[in-house]
Amino acid sequence: MDFLIANTNAKLVNLATNFDSICLFIFKGKVIWTIALPMAIANGFGGYVGSKLAIKKGNSIIRKLLMFVIFLSILRFGFDIYKSYL
Repeated sequence: MDFLIANTNAKLVNLATNFDSICLFIFKGKVIWTIALPMAIANGFGGYVGSKLAIKKGNSIIRKLLMFVIFLSILRFGFDIYKSYL
C-alpha cells in the first residue's frame, strides 16, 4: 500500500473516532467553543490544502513530509527529555 492510500485510510479512521469524541464532549457539555471552532477551521483548511498537495504531487511529497515531521518530533522529544534533566 503506498503512502497516499495508507494516509487516506488513516484519515477515515481518524474522522470516525474524532466524530465519536466530538459527540461525547458535546453531550457532556465539555467543549470550549472559543478554542474548538478556530481549531476545527484550521484543521479543515489544513486537510484541504494537504489533500490537494497529495493529489498533485503524489507519494514522493507525502514521504518527504512524513520524514520531516518525524525528524522534528524526535528533536522535540529529545529536547523535552534533555530539559527535564536540567
